[in-house]
Amino acid sequence: YMPELPEVEVVKKSLEKTIYDLTIKNIEIRNKFLRYKIDEKLMKKMIKSKVLSVSRRSKYIFINLNNNHTIMVHLGMTGKIILVDANKNKYKTSFYYKLYDNKPIHDHLIFKFNRGIILIYNDVRKFGFIKIFKTKKINLSSHVKKLGPEPLSSKFDIKYFEKSIK
Repeated sequence: YMPELPEVEVVKKSLEKTIYDLTIKNIEIRNKFLRYKIDEKLMKKMIKSKVLSVSRRSKYIFINLNNNHTIMVHLGMTGKIILVDANKNKYKTSFYYKLYDNKPIHDHLIFKFNRGIILIYNDVRKFGFIKIFKTKKINLSSHVKKLGPEPLSSKFDIKYFEKSIK
């Protein structure tokens, strides 16, 4: 059930397709106590920002905004992102969960974008998290600064692998 790297990549691609170039109109924080407490003041400052890109590093999803900030999302064990279109149709962002499993009581964060698009962060066990970083400093965060190379990158080669297992 826990989203692994391939699922996180699929979620990233789903978000990239759906929220790229959209503007955050509102953010509803229903529960700020996830793995890390959500900084409500900072989160609210993301309103009126436009999505420049969506990227991934390891199992972290980065929503890069035009206000020099990035929203980092980690799905933890049971986190999922549900998309709602302007007609109120709900869509999964990956294949590791069923839409009918989602209970609104676990909808902790709701991002409302222009064009009627809504992004819901739902997490039963609350091991996932959402944090905001200055975009230029995200690679210095404790979450990503010690990560190894991406598994499909040229840096992940036999030399790296041999060095790592010794």
